[in-house]
Amino acid sequence: MAREWSNEELEKCTQISLADCNMNGEIWPQGLDCPKLEFFSMRIQGFFEIPESFFVGMQNVKVLSFFNLRELSLPTSLGLLINLQTLCLNYGKFSDITIIGELRKLKILSLRHCKIKQLVGEIGKLTLLRLLDLSDCKKLEVIVPNVISSLIRLEELYMSGCSISWKLEILEELKHLSQLTTLEIDISGDQILPKDFFSKKLERYTISIGDGATDFGGYFIVGDSGEYMEVESYSLNKSAALRTLKVNLNSIIWQEELQCFWNVEFLCLDKLQGIKNDLYELDQKGFSQLKYLHIHNNPNILCIVDSTKCISHDVFPLLESLTFFNLINLEKICYGLPSTKSFCNLKIIEVKSCDKLENVFSLSNASRSLPQLEKIRVEDCKNLIEIFAAESKNRANNNEVIDKIEFFQLRFLTLINLPRIASFYSNANTFSISQRTQKELTINLQSTDINFEDEEIAIVLPFFNKKVVFPSLEELNLGAINSEKIWDNKLPTTSCCYQNLKKLIVDGCQKLKFVFPSSIVKNFEQLQYLKISYCKELKEIVARKETKGTTTFNFPRVALLKLKELPELTTFCHGKHNSNWPMLKELKVCNCGRLDIFSSEYEV
Repeated sequence: MAREWSNEELEKCTQISLADCNMNGEIWPQGLDCPKLEFFSMRIQGFFEIPESFFVGMQNVKVLSFFNLRELSLPTSLGLLINLQTLCLNYGKFSDITIIGELRKLKILSLRHCKIKQLVGEIGKLTLLRLLDLSDCKKLEVIVPNVISSLIRLEELYMSGCSISWKLEILEELKHLSQLTTLEIDISGDQILPKDFFSKKLERYTISIGDGATDFGGYFIVGDSGEYMEVESYSLNKSAALRTLKVNLNSIIWQEELQCFWNVEFLCLDKLQGIKNDLYELDQKGFSQLKYLHIHNNPNILCIVDSTKCISHDVFPLLESLTFFNLINLEKICYGLPSTKSFCNLKIIEVKSCDKLENVFSLSNASRSLPQLEKIRVEDCKNLIEIFAAESKNRANNNEVIDKIEFFQLRFLTLINLPRIASFYSNANTFSISQRTQKELTINLQSTDINFEDEEIAIVLPFFNKKVVFPSLEELNLGAINSEKIWDNKLPTTSCCYQNLKKLIVDGCQKLKFVFPSSIVKNFEQLQYLKISYCKELKEIVARKETKGTTTFNFPRVALLKLKELPELTTFCHGKHNSNWPMLKELKVCNCGRLDIFSSEYEV
């Protein structure tokens, strides 16, 4: 310490706070004589041995906090603090807390990360206690009967991360805490849960029920066969202060119990028996408060919402993020058209291994229905045909012409291993025009001797229709999609569709012949990172129509260009052309044997 404190100074103290102190008990061998002290806080570094009489001279203290106390037992003088109202002993090494039962005026008790093994009967004497925090007491296994039910004024109870072997009668005691508003608890099994266990309307909670449920909502989701999904939106989910429910249940009776969680904000569902078709069965009010939804490893869910049923209100009006993984029978996220405000705050869509899903949403106008959408990631969905499908409320609207579908907020788009996908946004009008063109061609050819009626007219449609616009898109990752053409030759001249695109990855697109039509290259002036790999039929990066003279292509901001495993790539662009890369810092070319402008392996 910098200096010694005189007895006169200590006698006048009302508050003492010592942060990150490295001291030993010899400094105060008899404890502190601070009769006016009301607040004492000490964060300990190293080993500090508390004398048995340490608290004798501070019996007026109301708030006491020791962080990282390494004493194996609490000093007996702690029981003399009859005026103490707040006690925090987080990260303590002690295991016996019997002495704390003497502190009858205690209102707040925090023992986070302590080594206690049992919540002893003496704690039941703290009838004024309003907050009890036992979070992450990994060795806590036993709660003595009638302790919890004795804490009649308890408002907040935190018990997540404990190793408690819950018994039915102990859980029953929670039902008698009439003033409880906040609960954090992990229950490994669902068979011991009492009836009407969650009949209370809790204001704040983090509750996990079922084996492994405590791990839900994290950075990874593990499938039944060991496969996993990386949840990219994890860092964006501000789940700490949310009402959270994590469920992995085999009990059918729980469908009614879950109705009590009408105000849940973060919902993670794994296996859940009793759901026959759609998630709406769990909340007839449409999950009006839900912000984050994770559903995984559930074979029973066919759809999330069935709008064809008589639903008189909006569903998921506040939902910001949805994450679906390994839902092997999911056919639709939403049957029918949802109401205007349903999903209207959705920002993030992450879907993986949902093999029966044919599209993510069917909407009359996806950009208008999902105005806040910022991120889409879809992977490993074997039967997905499109991300969005155009659907009208009635047949009369099928002839409606939509000039532009503009996703104003979409910044990140990742589509990987979708073998059947044909387009980002299907448009019934475009398809009918193609059909009509084919029919007209057949009619015109009827005068010849050859019948072409059964011939398939090869019309290569771009993956991104020219009507679909992404003015804020920053990153685009296309991996193993079944498309011969990414972009339309002509983008709308009234707006810069890809004016903010900075990163483009094209990987494993086996049918792709080129990446950019020459007419749209100028839309990618912000591009900084370009990687093209494992496209076995790719012949050129930029394709252009035959024109006289030399064409110049500018990539003014590209700093990194990677070309890998492109066996048919022969040139950047056929025909006379120049390309400018003033900011290029790194160029990697690997196993592009026919490329005549670089060697087969080159790096700068």
